[in-house]
Amino acid sequence: MQKRYIWSQEEIDFLQSNVGEYPFASVIRRYNQTALKRGWPKRTRHSIKWKCEHLKLSWAVSDSSIIKLADVRRILGWSRFLCEQLVQNPELSRILKPFKECFWYIKRKKLARLALLHPELFHGISCDKLYLVIEDMDTVDAIRSSLSLAKKSPYAIRCVETGEEWDSAPIAARHFNVSRYTIQHSVNKKQPVPCLGLTFERLRPMPSKLKKQPRNAHD
Repeated sequence: MQKRYIWSQEEIDFLQSNVGEYPFASVIRRYNQTALKRGWPKRTRHSIKWKCEHLKLSWAVSDSSIIKLADVRRILGWSRFLCEQLVQNPELSRILKPFKECFWYIKRKKLARLALLHPELFHGISCDKLYLVIEDMDTVDAIRSSLSLAKKSPYAIRCVETGEEWDSAPIAARHFNVSRYTIQHSVNKKQPVPCLGLTFERLRPMPSKLKKQPRNAHD
């Protein structure tokens, strides 16, 4: 029969100070590390969870500096593919630095940095939704300014294989029913989109836009 260890007050104090501040898996890991240093009994996940329920501790994370990636996707309306790229793409993951504790989490400050470096990912998203995931109005204003500057200087996109052109990456993405990041990833990496077998490149503004500019008198 397995020996049962009575919970010490020191262990209870640890749980009360950590549960709710960190995700469940993080509390388990932190407990095991602390138990090894202080000589506490080795306890299972079930044992720790049962004790927390007995103490009526809530697992809802109160740390407002982090947010679930699933919640970001739900609020901003991002596609599953884009969220997967935030974790798997080396360039984006270096900026965002997501971490997994049963669920994927990201820091709001890192999300704000991603928005400032890659404003094209946040086109069409309202200030209210940005504030819900970033919770910093000054940063939201800076992001909106970056989006406005990006809109003033659009770049045309061309398919290398077919030669077809579009005014912007979002327009090309809608044409093929994929996310705009899929097109932008192909442009930046100079690699074909796997589901399309096509490669895209960035051009100067479309000739149609240049024709709208006023002509010189001698023309």
